[in-house]
Amino acid sequence: MPFQIDYFILNFIIFITIFLSLDVLIFFMIKKKIKWINIIISSVIYLLILFVLFVFFIKKTTLHNFFNYLNVELTGSLNNFLQSEIAKGLSKEEVENLRLFFEFFIIKMIFAYIFLFVLVVVFLNYLVVRLFMINKYKIINEIPQFKMWYLDEKVIWILILALLFIILKKYLNNEVIFSITLNIIFVLANLYFLIGLSLVFFFMEKYKIPFFMQVLSVIIIISWNHLSFIIMLTGILDTWLNFRKIQKGGNLI
Repeated sequence: MPFQIDYFILNFIIFITIFLSLDVLIFFMIKKKIKWINIIISSVIYLLILFVLFVFFIKKTTLHNFFNYLNVELTGSLNNFLQSEIAKGLSKEEVENLRLFFEFFIIKMIFAYIFLFVLVVVFLNYLVVRLFMINKYKIINEIPQFKMWYLDEKVIWILILALLFIILKKYLNNEVIFSITLNIIFVLANLYFLIGLSLVFFFMEKYKIPFFMQVLSVIIIISWNHLSFIIMLTGILDTWLNFRKIQKGGNLI
């Protein structure tokens, strides 16, 4: 019991230290008037480096591979879930489809989920520190309104290259490259969905859609997979079609 308490305290201290160091990093970058998107990118890289160091630390101190452990835990959860579904009377075909879905969208995409989690954490910390800098030091780090967000054209070529690797999978015959490519596509798909959503907000504001209808529209988009895909595709097409006719020379994002 004392060991568990000490372990919890140690993890809590590490957790707080990481977040404080992240906020300090963001604080100094805002003070240096670094562009907001560069602050986000630098902070994400910083947290990912810390995460890699943490993984190596775990492996060295416990002789356990973090990702193998995570894979075992996820697979165990999957097996328990499938057993419960079999007990409910699901057919073998339905169980197999569930297993394939889980393995593809959860286990294989675990790195993408980690990256997106880090990105969200960084962005939330950035917003908090930015607000502090505005109130305390009157330093404003300019960030465009959500309805004006877009991705630089260079990003689409990463997506195209990743899709090319997927198409050539049978010729490459490399599972590591395939998994990395899938994770890249999943991350970019979520980012382009975000850009598509910013387009929706732009046009809803342009045509003065009532707030209630805006909220309802977002709920429908998020809950309806086919519509979410259309929004993501719209975000991709905005790279070339520039639906809002905005000046992109400033590389907003």
